Amino acid sequence: MKFKTTIILLIIAGIGAAYIFLYDKKQYRTDVWVQRQQMVLPDYKPGQINKIEMKKGDTTIVLESSDSVTWRMLEPLELRADKAEVEEILSQFEFLRKIGSIEESETANFSLKEYGLETPSIVINLWLKKGTMIGGTAGNVTKYVVNVGDKLAAGQDTVYITAGDDNNVSVVNAKILEKIDKNINDLRNKWAFEFDKHSVERVRIESSTNGSVVCSKAEQLWWLTQPLSDRADSERIKDILDELKNLKIAKEDFVSDREEDIINYGLDKPVFTISIGTTDDVQTIHLGHSLDEKIYAKLDGESSIFFVHDIMLRDLDLELNDLRDKQLLRFDAIGTYGIEKIDLKSADTALVMEKTEQYDWMIKSPKLILADRDTVREFVEKIKDLQIQQYVDDSGTNYEKYGLADSPLEVSVFRRIGEGETVKFLIGNADENGGLCYVRRDGEDAVYSVPTENFYDIAKAGYLAFRDKLVMEFPKEYAQKLVVNRDGNTIICEQAEGS
Repeated sequence: MKFKTTIILLIIAGIGAAYIFLYDKKQYRTDVWVQRQQMVLPDYKPGQINKIEMKKGDTTIVLESSDSVTWRMLEPLELRADKAEVEEILSQFEFLRKIGSIEESETANFSLKEYGLETPSIVINLWLKKGTMIGGTAGNVTKYVVNVGDKLAAGQDTVYITAGDDNNVSVVNAKILEKIDKNINDLRNKWAFEFDKHSVERVRIESSTNGSVVCSKAEQLWWLTQPLSDRADSERIKDILDELKNLKIAKEDFVSDREEDIINYGLDKPVFTISIGTTDDVQTIHLGHSLDEKIYAKLDGESSIFFVHDIMLRDLDLELNDLRDKQLLRFDAIGTYGIEKIDLKSADTALVMEKTEQYDWMIKSPKLILADRDTVREFVEKIKDLQIQQYVDDSGTNYEKYGLADSPLEVSVFRRIGEGETVKFLIGNADENGGLCYVRRDGEDAVYSVPTENFYDIAKAGYLAFRDKLVMEFPKEYAQKLVVNRDGNTIICEQAEGS
């Protein structure tokens, strides 16, 4: 009975082994399967790995990915890792082909020491993600181990390696050493910032010379929120984000990872700090002392101290007014296309102009009369492009000084009749030279100055400036007779028959 049971168990084991062999082989075409058996790690796939340990002498570098997207260095420092460098290391083992092999069982006096593998120059451990299938099955293999020994001889382009606990030695192309023999600076992330520009909601700039400025995004537009509330220059903010997004650190510009050097390089009291905030994250860089054309810099949350070019400080160390929107009004219109109504209101009069299908623009108040469409169009184009020349007063308390207190001229532009104004601003006095006038946006405190040219006098003139200048309109091709009475004299001109 025991003998029969043994036979049955051997048959089952044989069937199982044959199944695994055939299943494994079915994963690839026959020619591909044969080729993969010539690889050092025939079942290896880079995407299966989520942790790497690289040992060289007394140095051990550990890298890990928790999300299959980003990599971090865990030892000897905790840093963001360079994903491209990590992926290049992982890719080396997928098609690592054996040029030759030395079998322990077939070699007399076999010794790993002869091949530099008793104490390998480099040992790489590659941990598999939990539940990874190897050869079509989920086995007990949790990691791959690759030991790198000596080159065959000086000047040779081949090197001895072993894989796992197997003492059989493989000979592979020595070019793999260029790809896997990496130091800390090779493997640390070279990008100072990692963020999606569209997800950024806050930018905070702190300068030892210009103070602190905070900008926040609302409905795709940027606003200054500290030290005052005003519309920000959205294009300038986008340029700042672009510069930070593209800030890459050269490998040779990493200076130190020692905490005591923070003081030595002026990073305990930085001259400049900028923070980028999203819903889930805040990334901050500090700038310290300068050296030649470079500045010492450090990111929050990382030990790395590195150099950036001093042009970064010149570009980003901005005064408050550099970040304010230079355009007084923002609304969509091509000429007057897209605008249906314009109001100009002062203390004693109100001018209302509306667009009509029949007459283009009509003055509805104070009198019903055609408006000069060219004057209306030029006025709209002018106010749409008004550029702020000076940020005069942010206090919100000195309006009488600028003619903006009791009886300013209010200008409102409506995209749709019956809806609230699209934009509204107030016009005060002209300055003493007459080239600029004081204005402010409705609902905001700040007083600005803008050019008066082709704008101020027309707005102040109101009705007379905008009414149609055309005295009479008729189809001249149908005119037959012209009569002119002047000083008691009458002149008559008639078209001759047949002419």
